[in-house]
Amino acid sequence: MSVTCEWHTDFILNYSDGRNELVSVKHREPDLGPWSFADLWEKGGLRTLYARWKHSPQAHCRLVTNGALKAGKDRARSLAQVCLSGADSEIAQFSDEVAKKLHCDKVTASSFLQSLVIEHGLPSRSTIRPFYIVNLAEKSLQAAGISGVAPSEAWDSVVALVAKVSRDFDHQGFSSLDFSQEHSLSPEGLRLEKIERRTIRRGDVIDAIRNPGLLTESSPASRVSNLWAREPVETFVGRDQEVQAIKDQLAAPGGKPVVAVLGMSGVGKSELITQYAWDRAEHYSFVWSIRGESVEAALKDLADLAEKVGLPNPTTAEAVQAIKEYFRSTTGLILLDNASAETAIFDLIPRNSQTHFLISSLDQRWAAHHTSVQLAPLQKRDSLSLLQSLLPTLPPVDIEVLSGVLGGLPLAIRQAAGYIAVSGITPDAYAQLLSSRASELLRRGAPREHVGLAAAWDITAGYLRDFRPPAYKLLQLLSMLAARSFPLELFQIRIKFREDKAGDDDARRDAIQSSAVKELRLFDEECVGLLTEFEDPLHLHDCVADLQKFSLIDVQPTGVSCHSLTQELVRQSMTDDAEKIGLQCIVYLLHKVARLDPQDSQYWPHYKFIMPHFDLALERIRGEKRLAANLLLFECVLALNLNAMGMHELAVRYAEEALLLSQEEADGLYKQVFLLPA
Repeated sequence: MSVTCEWHTDFILNYSDGRNELVSVKHREPDLGPWSFADLWEKGGLRTLYARWKHSPQAHCRLVTNGALKAGKDRARSLAQVCLSGADSEIAQFSDEVAKKLHCDKVTASSFLQSLVIEHGLPSRSTIRPFYIVNLAEKSLQAAGISGVAPSEAWDSVVALVAKVSRDFDHQGFSSLDFSQEHSLSPEGLRLEKIERRTIRRGDVIDAIRNPGLLTESSPASRVSNLWAREPVETFVGRDQEVQAIKDQLAAPGGKPVVAVLGMSGVGKSELITQYAWDRAEHYSFVWSIRGESVEAALKDLADLAEKVGLPNPTTAEAVQAIKEYFRSTTGLILLDNASAETAIFDLIPRNSQTHFLISSLDQRWAAHHTSVQLAPLQKRDSLSLLQSLLPTLPPVDIEVLSGVLGGLPLAIRQAAGYIAVSGITPDAYAQLLSSRASELLRRGAPREHVGLAAAWDITAGYLRDFRPPAYKLLQLLSMLAARSFPLELFQIRIKFREDKAGDDDARRDAIQSSAVKELRLFDEECVGLLTEFEDPLHLHDCVADLQKFSLIDVQPTGVSCHSLTQELVRQSMTDDAEKIGLQCIVYLLHKVARLDPQDSQYWPHYKFIMPHFDLALERIRGEKRLAANLLLFECVLALNLNAMGMHELAVRYAEEALLLSQEEADGLYKQVFLLPA
């Protein structure tokens, strides 16, 4: 037997005889009282359990909760008893009501009830550990013949193992989506690989009990952090003085807890603060990276941190003050990346803070408010060292040639090294080509300090267009997204165009979604054809590999991302038709996320992960009449999602935007969001 950790409190039990059981664990706070029949389907998760079961109707289902079930007229306890008995005549008494709850026919409802067991009244969180140490751990150790291990240590080791596997390397973006819609994913290999990573077998449990130290992760991402979203590059050279300056400032007695790393695009500001965070993470109780391009983006990322540490969402002045108080009393590190120098951003940083703030920005106004470290292009020796590490077979004379024309910009160096390694062009020929393109760029008015980077891109773009056109088209799509990780899984999920409604409660959103689907069907054939090509996982990953060779994208467990300056260079080179097709593709991809129920907690991580891409897409598609229906859909689902997560003020902003788009269709949504208590 083995256990697959699907998502937080959802598990799949894989029995040795081939049977599978879908298990959902729900905690019930005592002050809420027993579960009612109605609550079991929404908050209790039976509807979600059914959604998973209908993809594998041969599986058994189990709902496990510490809460009691209401008896008598409410019939919650009666439902559990009927499911346990499995008698057809008794199940038939519930089939009509359950069919309405699940929006399915009575036969399907009866089959689901036949597969279901509801366990209730189990030990609560406060007593579950001692209960299972006595009733399970001791007996299991004896049965397995394991001696010399305390039952309490064995229990804690197994809990740690489950927590580690459930995180799936903290790839929280789309793990639930993959399992709940397994048949909509074409790359079977990717799904099986993820299942394998999340499966615990008997041998794994025994190893965890006998060697608990194996579960102690040295990675800084195992702390309260989101560093998993961006790992540092392996070839990082130079910057010793700048790193030491940051350490000295943050460690100085009475020193200010804020350092701003300032410099031009492509000089390595974001990489420097990332390297510092990974190197020093063990000194902090939490490390959190937030977007600084706007206060709205920063607050959304701070909301994720607040959830992790048990603070309210920072959507009110009081909640923002609470998280600032947390910074004053907690030794942590905040990375504020690509930060704008606006008052609202300044106000998020408290005075006299135990938490350190490390900022990267183009805006020199930060220097007037906080200690700054000016980041210049790499010195020649460091530029040579980086090139040598990236192109180890080149002779020193060729390394000298390249260093002389690339201007010490790490991003330009990485792109040039990638191009030379892939194309086979000689360094002399590359340098001559770079010089000629630099002249063109200067005539076009490009900033002199950006010429090396822009010229390197111009050469690489020409190669991709001529010899790797699919990879170039993928890069164009990525340039239309936010400069954040984007999950490749979205390319493989197919939209099932259906006309059926989910029920009266969701009729308004269904009507908006129906209009959005009709809009998708009118998209250009080139858009549809391009996305169809990327549904092939081999084709998609070939393109990703091509782009990665040129250091044009960053590949992480959570997906792929593209540097903001590279994105800007790509967009500037795109034709109007290419921009139109690219925008349609992005809308099509985001529509797949917008089809997930924004109020269902199992999909909240998906919306959080994709929120930066939604925000940028909304800016791009406003005013595009051919995309109006999807614009309205995005505004609506984001409003509902943020409201469900308790971020009421942000939800109202999206609802108001939706109201402006369509008074008739959005009015009900606005009232629903605005009138709910904050």
